[in-house]
Amino acid sequence: MTFRRRLVVFGYPLLEILVALGIGSWLGWGWMFLALAAGIPIGFAIMRNAAISAKKDLALGQSPPGGLAATFVGGLLIALPGFVSDLVGLALVIPITRKLIVAMFGPALIARMSVFRVPGSNYAYPDVIIGEVVVQEPDGHTPGNQGSPPQLP
Repeated sequence: MTFRRRLVVFGYPLLEILVALGIGSWLGWGWMFLALAAGIPIGFAIMRNAAISAKKDLALGQSPPGGLAATFVGGLLIALPGFVSDLVGLALVIPITRKLIVAMFGPALIARMSVFRVPGSNYAYPDVIIGEVVVQEPDGHTPGNQGSPPQLP
């Protein structure tokens, strides 16, 4: 596991816990748990509104703007329990900061997603169609099997 992955796997939850402990000791534990719980329906409402807007745009035959995807991800981050994720999600929901974040990270994200491969899909060999090839001679004769077909790597 690379250092960057370890930082995400171990460092991010640790940061969320430390921030929650700090807020809990500052505001009180009841208010901290209430703030964490309040983020869940707020995040779901933001995601629902972004999805409805995207559905309306698609029904009109328009391509939804990229800001709706960032708003949806922002709502998802707000719905996740944690104050750091809430701050990042809030930055993606507010239009001014969303435009800045999309301008900064959008091209890099689009470049990474263009080579993203889903397990089980055939994106590694887009021109390969799995199937059987039947060779038929011009006289209508089909030659016998000359051996096993080549296997894909």
